[in-house]
Amino acid sequence: MSIANRNGGRAAAIPFRRVWCIDFEFKQSPGERPWSVCLVAREYFTGHRIRKWRGDLTALRNAPFDVGPDAVAVAFVAQAELSCFMSLGWQLPENVVCLFAEHRVLTNGLILPCGNGLLGALACRGLAHIDAGEKEAMRRLVLDNDSWTHQQQQEIIQYCESDVDASVALLGAMSREIDWPRALLRGKSTAAVAAQQHAGVPIDTVLHQPLAMSWDRLKLRLVHDVDEDFGVYDGAAFKVDRFAAWTAANGIAWPRLPSGRLALDDDTFKQQALRHPRTRPLRELRNTLGKLRLTGLAVGADGRNRCSL
Repeated sequence: MSIANRNGGRAAAIPFRRVWCIDFEFKQSPGERPWSVCLVAREYFTGHRIRKWRGDLTALRNAPFDVGPDAVAVAFVAQAELSCFMSLGWQLPENVVCLFAEHRVLTNGLILPCGNGLLGALACRGLAHIDAGEKEAMRRLVLDNDSWTHQQQQEIIQYCESDVDASVALLGAMSREIDWPRALLRGKSTAAVAAQQHAGVPIDTVLHQPLAMSWDRLKLRLVHDVDEDFGVYDGAAFKVDRFAAWTAANGIAWPRLPSGRLALDDDTFKQQALRHPRTRPLRELRNTLGKLRLTGLAVGADGRNRCSL
């Protein structure tokens, strides 16, 4: 099915007087809230543009465009922009449409050769876009620095503006395909996600630090306690050849992949644990080791974990 007819003709023209396509460039250290570098906004109908660098943004008490009931804020992956609103202390827009969500609604189930990012969404509709390498270079200019020359600031603003122009073009191509009432509900969902990310998850940092420092030793102890009945680990590494020998020695016919290798996914272990209860501790051990990654937990200065949801 083509993109153009997947919503059954339910959509209508844009039902707002003001449509602001927006994009922030921001930095975000692991576990921290976003640090806004600049904002570009463009009104869809009039073409009016707003460009603000960080100093201008932090001086504002609210967004420099209409966020009331007669307007809608449009962005690609809108929770990122709403997170910047929250970090700046601004009132959130009453109406939000996330073009990423709407793109996925229209294309889920289709094979998209260029992916589901902004460039992919533009490409699958035949819309112009910047080169992926150029986009990554500009992202690195933002993320890898704490200050920028005047020339670099102009380049970053222009890059941010190119993403806004891309969103304007994408909205133009998608507007009559969008189911607006449901799109606004999905927009409210992105606001809820942004609020969750902004709040973060409180971490007991007093306990986390010694646990993280001792985690490798604790994993080895856990493996030792379970593996003494199996002998299939070398340190914390699961050895397939040892496991194959153990299943053969215990008369367990273990499922194999078409390649002939043992199937070692968790679903297979779960089914085998039902058939052969003696394998259950091994499945639980692998599950535990796969899920607990204390050393990679991003914890901000306020003791809260934050990650993209």
